[in-house]
Amino acid sequence: MKIILTESKFNDTLTKLLKSQDIRVSYLYFNHNKYELKGTVYLYKNGVILGYRHGYDFLYDFDQRFGRLTYVSHFPNIENLDMFRYLPPENVVEYFSDNLVSHIKKDNPYLFK
Repeated sequence: MKIILTESKFNDTLTKLLKSQDIRVSYLYFNHNKYELKGTVYLYKNGVILGYRHGYDFLYDFDQRFGRLTYVSHFPNIENLDMFRYLPPENVVEYFSDNLVSHIKKDNPYLFK
């Protein structure tokens, strides 16, 4: 059987998966300098950090002229967690990256035009 997942269906599925497993996600971010921004995703289950204890880092290039963040890389591989093994890895990375970017934009509207 072939199942086609659109981006919105995938985001809903992953959100429901995290909720059903009682996993809380938190985001932390800071500027390395005026050209780079680093964000970290932490996953918690029952108050204990799930996966890598220092979180999962996402690095972005920041273009101040246009207020644009461009994904560069992430480390360690959040997509390798057991709970995500049946999901497309690139979609898992995109889900957390997009949520981190929207969290950053919501907290810093003056940076993004």
